[in-house]
Amino acid sequence: MKTIGVVKEYNSKVVALTPANVKNIVDIARVVVESGAGLESGFTNEDYVKAGALLAYNRRELIRNSEIILTYNSDIDVQCHDDLKVVLGCHQVYDSYFLLLNFQKRPVRLYSLTLLPKNTLSKYMRVTEGIERLSGYQTVISGVNKLNKVVSMMQGNNDYIPPSKIMVIGAGVAGQQAIETAKNIGAVVFVFDNCDRAMDVVEKLGGIFITKENLSGNKNNSSEILASYLTEIDLVICTLGYEGFSNPSLLSKKMISTMKNNAKIIDLTSRYGATTELTIEGAISSCEGVDIIGSSELFNDVPLTSSMILGNKMESFLRYYMENETIKNQNEVLQSALVVDNGELVNKKILKKIEIM
Repeated sequence: MKTIGVVKEYNSKVVALTPANVKNIVDIARVVVESGAGLESGFTNEDYVKAGALLAYNRRELIRNSEIILTYNSDIDVQCHDDLKVVLGCHQVYDSYFLLLNFQKRPVRLYSLTLLPKNTLSKYMRVTEGIERLSGYQTVISGVNKLNKVVSMMQGNNDYIPPSKIMVIGAGVAGQQAIETAKNIGAVVFVFDNCDRAMDVVEKLGGIFITKENLSGNKNNSSEILASYLTEIDLVICTLGYEGFSNPSLLSKKMISTMKNNAKIIDLTSRYGATTELTIEGAISSCEGVDIIGSSELFNDVPLTSSMILGNKMESFLRYYMENETIKNQNEVLQSALVVDNGELVNKKILKKIEIM
C-alpha cells in the first residue's frame, strides 16, 4: 500500500485533502497529514486522525517517507538522495517558472491539475473551473461589502433606493458565476467580453451584454466602449484572462478617474497582466476616490469551501493516477498534466511557451 503525504500550505489557506477525502481513500493508501495542515480550513488534527490518517510533525520526514505528495502549490523540498517522489498539485506553471526550477534536477515527477484537458474524462479532476467559479462568487460578495450602499432596489413609503450597477469584464467561468451572484442579490449587471458569442450566455443569466458596435454599426475599440459605461458603475469585477493567459489593460487611469467616488474595482486578473493600469497584485491602489483591489486568490477568503472543491478534485486525480500508473507514459490525461519527470521539464506546452519567450 502506497504512502500518501499531505503537506501544510504556507502561501495559501487551503488543504489538498479534507478529512472526508481521507476517509474515502484509506482503503487504498496509507495517508499521512502534516500537523496543522487543515487548521486554516477548519479541520483539526483530530479530524484527520478520526478519518484514518496518521500525523507527521516533521515536514522533512513526511516528504522522505511518502511516495506520493499532495499539495495545492507548495515547493516540495525533495533532496537529491531521496527516492523518486510523485507530487500532485495545482501549480500555476504558466506564470511561475521559478517554481519549476525548484522541481528540476531533483528526483521528482510533478503533475499539475491546472493542465488537465477540458474533456469528459477530466472534468471530475479539473480544479480550475471549481476555483474560478468560487472566485467569481466571492468577488461579488467581497466587492459589495466594500460599497457604501445596498445592492438591491428598495421601495416603499416615499422611499426609492435604486439598485447598484455592477460591471463584469469577462464572461468565462468566473465571470458567469459573478453575473449570477450579482443578479441574485439584486444588482443591475453589465457584462463585457471580447467574444460577442458570449451574449447568449450573459443574457440567459440576466446580464446586459455590452456590444462592441455603436449606434452607427461600427465596432469601437474595447476601452472606448467601457469608458461610456463606467461613470454609472458602482463595482467592476475583472475576470477576463483569469485562466492564466496574458491580459491587456482595458481600463486606463483616465477612465477610472471618471467613476463614482467610492466605486470599487476588484481585479482577479492581477497575476496575469491585470485589466487596469493601476492594479497591483495583493494590494489596494486608489485613483480619485476609486479603490482598485488586486486579488487573484480571493478563494482564500473561504478556505473551507475551497478545500472541499480542491480535495474532491485531488481525490479523483489520485485515484485515476494510481489506477493508470503502470501505463502513465501512454495515458493522454496523465501526460497532459505531467510537468517535470525525474527532474526534467517535459511538458510540451510549457517548453513551447518558454521558447517563444
